[in-house]
Amino acid sequence: MTTLVFAILLLLNVLVVPPAGAEHDFEVRPVQLGELRLVHQVGPEFFTGGAPRGDADFESLRVAGIRTVISVDGARPDVDPARVRGLRYVHLPIGYDGINATVAARLARAIRDLPGPIYLHCHHGRHRAPAAAAVGLAGLGRVGSAGGVQMLQFVGTSPDYPGLYLAVKQSRPLASELIDAVPIGELPEIAVVSDLATGMADVDRIYDRLALLAANDWVVPKNHADLVPAAEAGILTERFRGMSELAHPFSASGPREPPLEFRPMIKMATALESAIRDRRTSDADAIFTSITSECRACHRRDRDQKRLAPTN
Repeated sequence: MTTLVFAILLLLNVLVVPPAGAEHDFEVRPVQLGELRLVHQVGPEFFTGGAPRGDADFESLRVAGIRTVISVDGARPDVDPARVRGLRYVHLPIGYDGINATVAARLARAIRDLPGPIYLHCHHGRHRAPAAAAVGLAGLGRVGSAGGVQMLQFVGTSPDYPGLYLAVKQSRPLASELIDAVPIGELPEIAVVSDLATGMADVDRIYDRLALLAANDWVVPKNHADLVPAAEAGILTERFRGMSELAHPFSASGPREPPLEFRPMIKMATALESAIRDRRTSDADAIFTSITSECRACHRRDRDQKRLAPTN
């Protein structure tokens, strides 16, 4: 059955890009897996794409013969529909700012030793997933850095995320001892991304950078050439998404409260990224003002008042 499915997938391929500099046979092919977004086959028995969004998507993965699903998204993976279909989930979240050495080794270990075929996804499937795939495959010596960059370009990874491109450009084969040192049994099904206090501190720093960009009409300031406006909005979106599943910060010593509601913030940060990318500066200004207002309201509602509340 799996062989038949892969034969069908190969027939559906319409473009083939053999990246330059690859150490082994390597090519990127767009394929269709049900309604999953931006799926590409990256070498034998390895796929990247968008996050599964329900039972139908997980069923499409099962029918295609996928056995392992790797998420590099910050949000909590939907592991239950994967489990009932016999799929193993591994959660190795990364940001838009790059991929560190620890995650690179874990990616290489997962790709090399977990049952294939493997489906690696981020949220949309366009930016972090192909970058993680390129770094993991480079760690195994299956693609060179130049080939990895060409893969990003083919899939459509935005140059507004220079950290992802730099991670791929700097990727190299890893010593087998380094990969072997990653305990295969400890590759997490659901990773602990961060606590809310750390996340909020990150949001403060991201907000400060966005404020600088807003004051400069969403153009890179001369004294902050490292800032990429759309990328900063994307990082904010990811930080909100990553915190959306975490426990309420003021429930440690009392009854557990539900996670804070981040959906409005995720929606606004996503809209901000689109407005910046489309150069709709007035819209970006309005959205950023709304984000500022909502952050202040959230602090008054969930942080400031509860800090002052009696603890006895």
